[in-house]
Amino acid sequence: MLWGEDVIPGEVRSRYDHYDLLRTIEAIFDVAPMATGDAKARPIGGIWRERR
Repeated sequence: MLWGEDVIPGEVRSRYDHYDLLRTIEAIFDVAPMATGDAKARPIGGIWRERR
């Protein structure tokens, strides 16, 4: 579950794992993958509001 001003309310039917979550956090902070498993993970997308 994710929440906050930048999250679009709703349900996502895609499956994500902890590596996808870690890759999402790395993408937000613009850092390189930190673990072996997240290098191939996909950032969680389609849930973020556009920044103005």
